[in-house]
Amino acid sequence: MRRASPEEIRKLRMMADYLFGEGVGERLFPDGIAVVESRGRIRQVWMEGEPVCAVRASDGHIILNRRGALALLGAL
Repeated sequence: MRRASPEEIRKLRMMADYLFGEGVGERLFPDGIAVVESRGRIRQVWMEGEPVCAVRASDGHIILNRRGALALLGAL
């Protein structure tokens, strides 16, 4: 696990905005998130020591877990 780069955060936010609505990405993925990679691609996103979501390998879509769903609910 490592800290996400600004470019990775930007891409995650863009995908979240596409899937869940404009502006959601900023609230779902604040600066300082951590990522887990596999084969050079982001597979999981962690925040404050807890997983937030997984990134589906086939299409890059975000699959929220409980913490991510609660963050999304708060962002809407």
